[in-house]
This record gives sequence, structure tokens and C-alpha cells, in this order.
Amino acid sequence: VMNSIKAPPEKLKISLQADDKTNVSSVQVATDIKEMAVSPDGKEIAFISRGEIFVTSVDFDEVRRITNTPEQERSVDFHPEGRKLVYASEREGSWNLYTTSIAREEEKTFYHATVLDEEVLLKTEEETFQPLWSPDGQSVAFLQDRVQLRKLDVATGEITTLLDGSR
Repeated sequence: VMNSIKAPPEKLKISLQADDKTNVSSVQVATDIKEMAVSPDGKEIAFISRGEIFVTSVDFDEVRRITNTPEQERSVDFHPEGRKLVYASEREGSWNLYTTSIAREEEKTFYHATVLDEEVLLKTEEETFQPLWSPDGQSVAFLQDRVQLRKLDVATGEITTLLDGSR
């Protein structure tokens, strides 16, 4: 039989070391801006730098990287409601159309958003570029194979040819 000695409880001082919970890295983007789009409310600017999409605040000194891919992105445009971007990206050897949206309803701006959702908008074997939202946000106009002007109905996926490239 073991003798057990019970000591009175004693308060211990505990220190925990932790890394910063954010993964922040600095990338110089201001000198290599290729394209830009202003949000409908005028408070954010999306731009392409180093082949990636970034969004910055007009009023604050904050920039958020939207894409982080080995391929390049081009032709960024804000949805009329300001919570979604459309752009072209060269992935898997083909240019296609993608969207990124702010996932949480309570978050109002890209530069403060904690969760972003990227989706394929249009993936075809043809090269698709230069997407632009319609004023009502229901469709996206784009160039296919550099010469055809087409329109994609976002809800149905139906594509309409506006100019066939013969002109």
C-alpha cells in the first residue's frame, strides 16, 4: 500500500508562446499594375499585378491578395453589387472565366473579407478573355478566341453570340 501525501493546491504561473495567427507576407505590387477596376461604390479598386488580383481600399492603407496561383489572371471587373469579381485566368493550358466572391454576408469589402469563394464561371477548350458584368449583374460579356463577342447568362449557363468574329 502506497502512502499518498496531499498537498494544498498551488497556483502556477504559465506562459505560452504563440506565433502570430495571421500569415502575412509583403509583396511589392505598386510598380507593376497592369489593369484595374473600381468598385460600384467607389471605395475599392481591384487591380492586376504580377499576374495576380489584389483589392485595395481607397480610404485606407490596406491591400488584399485575391488570387494566389502559379498561372496568370487578367481582366478583372466588379459585379454591380460589389461583392463579386469576374476575371480570366490561364489554368490547365487554357484561358477561362472565374469569379471570386465575399463569402460572409456580414463582411462588406474585399480588403477586409476573411473568407473568399472562387468558382469557375466558364470553362471551355476555347480561349475566353475580357469578361465584363452586365449592368444588372445577370450576365457576363466576354471574348472567345480573341474575335467572337459572346454573352453568358450566369443563372442558366446559356451562351449567346453577339458578334461572330467575321467583322
